[in-house]
Amino acid sequence: MEYQPLDASRREIRVVTIENEPCGGASVSNGDELIKCHLTTIPLNDDPTTCAFTALSYVWGDATITQPILLGGFKFQVTTNLSGALQFTSKKTGEGLFWIDALCINQMDLAERGSQVRMMGEIYSRAKLVIAWVADSLPGAQEALDCFLWIARQPEEVVRTETAARLTSDDAGPSFRKTLSLLCSFIAHHEYWHRVWVQQEVALAREVKFVWGQEIGRELSISDLSHFANRVRDLALPPNYDDNAETGILLEDRVFKEIYTFATDRYGDVLAYRARRAELERQQFSATILESILGWTRRNHATDARDMISGISGLWGTSA
Repeated sequence: MEYQPLDASRREIRVVTIENEPCGGASVSNGDELIKCHLTTIPLNDDPTTCAFTALSYVWGDATITQPILLGGFKFQVTTNLSGALQFTSKKTGEGLFWIDALCINQMDLAERGSQVRMMGEIYSRAKLVIAWVADSLPGAQEALDCFLWIARQPEEVVRTETAARLTSDDAGPSFRKTLSLLCSFIAHHEYWHRVWVQQEVALAREVKFVWGQEIGRELSISDLSHFANRVRDLALPPNYDDNAETGILLEDRVFKEIYTFATDRYGDVLAYRARRAELERQQFSATILESILGWTRRNHATDARDMISGISGLWGTSA
C-alpha cells in the first residue's frame, strides 16, 4: 500500500470509505469477500461540506493475530478487533467517511505519524460522530451489559431496593453476585477503559455512540454512561443522603464497591472533562488546568509511554 503525501499547509487528513459489506464474515479468506476500503484526503476545518466524517475509537488488540482487508486495492493486515469494527460499521452505518488511525495514517512515515498524532485531539473534536468500539471478547458480556443497562435506565429506588434485596437473599444472592462480578470484570478489566486515548477520543467528541461488540451489537449513548456512573454513586450513599450516616449494605459488598470505585473514577474522569470542556476552552492554559487534566488521566496507561504525553496534551489543545 502506497500512501500519497499529505499537505501540512492545508492541514490534510485521510479518511476511509468502506466500499462493501463482506459476505463471508470475520473468518473470510477469499479475496473477493474481503472488506474493501479506499482512502481520500480532506482538509481538517469547520466546513461540513468538506470535513464531515466519523471517527473510530477502539483498542488495536493482539498485533500477532490479524486478518486482511483491501485498502486501495492492496491487501492490508488489521487486527481481529479492528476487522470486527469495520464489519459492524459497514453493516450498520452505510456509506460515509471514517477516520481510523491504523488506516488513515502512514504508520511507516515517522514524521507524518508524529504530525497526525498531534492533531488527534482536533480530529476527534471535529468528527460529527465518534463510534467507541468496545469489543465483547470477555465471557458473560451480554449478561454484564444487561445489568449495566438495568442500573442505568431503571428508576433509582427500584435499583436500590432490588439490589439490596438480592444481595441479602439466600436464593438470589449467589446468582446476582455472579452477575455483578461479570459487570465488574466487564467495566473494570476491559482494556478499552484503561487507554489514555479514551480520555481524548470520548471526552472531546461532539457525539459518542458506544457499541458493545459484533456479537451483541448493542449501542449506548454518553447519557447511558453518565446515568450509570451517577446511579452507582447514588446507590453507594445511605437512602437519606446523610453524609454522616453509616454507609448502607451496597458499598459494604466487595463486588459492588469495586464497581462503584471504577464507575466514579474512570467514567467520572471522562464525564468530568466533558462537563467542564466549554469552560476550559474559554480559559487561558494554566497550571490549574494542567493539574485537573493530570488528575482525570492519572489511572490510564499506554503501550508507548510517549502516547501518554500525546493523549493528555490533546485535552488542553484549545487552551494551551
